Amino acid sequence: MMGIDNDLVRSQIKPNDDHSKPDTSGGTGKAATSYFTKAEISSLLQRFDSNEDGDLSKEELRNIFKSLGSSCASLRARLALHSVDKNGDGYINKEERDKLINYVLKRGYSHH
Repeated sequence: MMGIDNDLVRSQIKPNDDHSKPDTSGGTGKAATSYFTKAEISSLLQRFDSNEDGDLSKEELRNIFKSLGSSCASLRARLALHSVDKNGDGYINKEERDKLINYVLKRGYSHH
């Protein structure tokens, strides 16, 4: 009868070097997806309002969607304007921001 080679077993066990992070992968080995929150998106909208006028232009929207990881940021900016810009002025104003935040949340952007 063969015994267990303890040295071999120990060499195959990899220590968890970051004990502060629980395994949230569900056994897949991949990290759980972390989606942007309403507060984070609101902060992005403020940060990308480059001229600080309170309105978001199509270019500013493109930069927002690019920062969120959209592969088609220009298209997403046009679609967002079409969906959210109710007064048709080509900008997302302060009154339309909550609708824009909800629009972004529905698309499920996650942290990279």
